[in-house]
Amino acid sequence: NLTPPENSLKKIIYIYGCRQAPNLFYKLVDRVMRGLGAVQSDADSCFYILRDGDKWVKVLVYVDDFAITYNDRGLYERMFEALSVELDVTDFGCLKLFLGIMVRRDAHHAVTLTQAQYIAQAAATLGVPALVGKGPGSPLGPGKTGKLHAACAADVLPEGSVPYKQAVGSLFWLARGTRWDIAYAVGQVARYMERPSATHWAAVLRIWAYLLATSDYALPMGPAGGGCNSRLLWAHSDSDCNIMSSNLLFVRHA
Repeated sequence: NLTPPENSLKKIIYIYGCRQAPNLFYKLVDRVMRGLGAVQSDADSCFYILRDGDKWVKVLVYVDDFAITYNDRGLYERMFEALSVELDVTDFGCLKLFLGIMVRRDAHHAVTLTQAQYIAQAAATLGVPALVGKGPGSPLGPGKTGKLHAACAADVLPEGSVPYKQAVGSLFWLARGTRWDIAYAVGQVARYMERPSATHWAAVLRIWAYLLATSDYALPMGPAGGGCNSRLLWAHSDSDCNIMSSNLLFVRHA
């Protein structure tokens, strides 16, 4: 006989997946981290730094997944113990996979980031045709063939006929992660999310074919002296007469 407003229920446990759950979990983690004395980054509210003299622990939070690095095991264990009081947490050891990004380390402590597994899984989920033979050498067609234009009404694909938005959304995730080489091409196909044509869809499939052919490409990150230039910041730029440019940027050996 619960008939509002005379009788109502107050939810005291927020079930995982409810709209309120992520916000409440974030507030809980934020309270625990600040209670330890950690400082929240101004650039990213999900990044915390806990310091004790020259000792530090850095924590990146994504919902209930944590990526942690530290230079002092004792400070890390102190933080982990505090988190364990509030949460059921597990230490899975060295980071191997985080948000679809695989992390590999070599004997020289250099780290390599790759999204090969995500590329294969996303392509299969989206129904991208399997790659036959050698893939394209670039994510976008050369010269004028790579230029896309708005489609006329007769050329617009029927809504739902192809997973255009999902495919481009996954490409955005890859471009923001380790596959910076597709950023320009993804920006081109993203312009036609609402009215894609067969030409636009073919351009999307070309990017995916390029990714499948180059899925072993990785983003290396290593300490100074590991073959990287010692300068803090340096960049390369290659631009043609059509103002279509490619850039390569290095920040602190990455």
